[in-house]
Parts: sequence; structure tokens; C-alpha cells
Amino acid sequence: MRAETLKRKILSNPFVDKVRVEMSFDEEAYCRLRADLEALAFELRGSRTLDRELALALYSIPSMIRNAFLSFAGHPAALAPVVSHLEDAWMELDSLVTECLAD
Repeated sequence: MRAETLKRKILSNPFVDKVRVEMSFDEEAYCRLRADLEALAFELRGSRTLDRELALALYSIPSMIRNAFLSFAGHPAALAPVVSHLEDAWMELDSLVTECLAD
């Protein structure tokens, strides 16, 4: 899959927005985002350039999930399912993004 196609898929993925706006963890969108980031890391191996818009999104995704985790952590038990997934998602997304930016 080409980097431009993956860029469009990553930028249009609703996972981060659903976490921020709806305080929900969309498992399907998360799985798609992970798969797209894995494919992008493979596609970018050996590449010396990265699209600026994509780079900004890659840097932002783990930070936004981390911030959501930190802000939701002290809230009522109703958010417990979301909070329990956010820390793992933050760590995994950070690792995948690092893989995309490495080399």
C-alpha cells in the first residue's frame, strides 16, 4: 500500500476524535489505525522524507491519547472502560509512531 493512501486513511481515522469528543473507545477504528500505522512503518523503511501533514498527525496521535488518559483517569466509574483501554492504546500508538519515524 502506498504512503499517500495510508496517510489519507490515518488522517481520516475517527479514533482520536471519538476519544476526545465522545469519550468513547472505538475498538474498530483503533484496530484500523494500528494496522495502518504498521503498514506505514513498513512503507517508510529506508525513506528519508516524510509529508509534513502526516508528520504532524503522527506526533499528535499518542500525545492526544495520553492527555485523554490523564484527564479521564480521575473521573467517575462510568468512564472506567475507556480509561482502562487508553493507557495501553497510548503506549502502543507511541511505539508504532516511533517505528514510522525511525530510520
